[in-house]
Amino acid sequence: DAKTVSSDVDDAIEKNLHAALTQAGYKDGVDYDVKSGVVTLTGTVQTEATRSAIEKVAAGVPNVSQVVNTLEIKNRRATSTR
Repeated sequence: DAKTVSSDVDDAIEKNLHAALTQAGYKDGVDYDVKSGVVTLTGTVQTEATRSAIEKVAAGVPNVSQVVNTLEIKNRRATSTR
């Protein structure tokens, strides 16, 4: 049935995403949820570059149709002080 197939694909995406993030060194502070091929990234990272890199890793996982990146940047302020 279609629901089982979707669930199996999501499980495979989760396993592949976990492996890809671990291999890239981005496991800490990153959580994710997979539903119907859509990966939602949550958590806190150090820099915008890291945030973008994690999104690229997630987008590169087979069967991912969309990545929703809600990762926040740690200690981000609207103004900088010198």
